[in-house]
Amino acid sequence: MNCPDCKVPMEIISHNYVGEAIEPFYKCPKCRLEAEGETNE
Repeated sequence: MNCPDCKVPMEIISHNYVGEAIEPFYKCPKCRLEAEGETNE
């Protein structure tokens, strides 16, 4: 399955960037990092 935004493979994210449990959702690692503001290459 691919991210609907960027079409790259997604993984199941079950925790947010500070480790708090959240509802699992599909988002590719790249988009997840961008969403968290961690765009450092």
